[in-house]
Amino acid sequence: MNKEKSTLSNKKGILYLLFGGGIGAVLALLFAPKTGRQLRGEIGDAASEGLNKAETFAGKVGDKAGEVYDAAKQKLSSATASLTEISEKIGTAAEEKYKEIEADIQGEKKTFNTEAKIVDGKEDFSHSNAAPKIL
Repeated sequence: MNKEKSTLSNKKGILYLLFGGGIGAVLALLFAPKTGRQLRGEIGDAASEGLNKAETFAGKVGDKAGEVYDAAKQKLSSATASLTEISEKIGTAAEEKYKEIEADIQGEKKTFNTEAKIVDGKEDFSHSNAAPKIL
């Protein structure tokens, strides 16, 4: 974050320097002993040069903004892919655990049913560890 602030401060400083230099150049032209026609020509040239520099600077800023946008878009895409992968892994693990628990329940049901014995029409659990069958 400090690096970003430092870079931003440097860019502002450069912008202020260029702006101040432009003002100084215009003032120098105004106070130089020249004819009106020469002065207007030089002011026009300076304005054109300033406009060209501003367009160049705007282009550089636009390019940098595009790079930042592309990098952010790539990071968002990567994060989305990672979250999707994690979500799929969680879903798969949950499904496997559910199947494991379901198999354990079925196994316990089979064990319970084979251990229970019927004596005189009633279930006898005296010789097994099985619990009474719940209806």
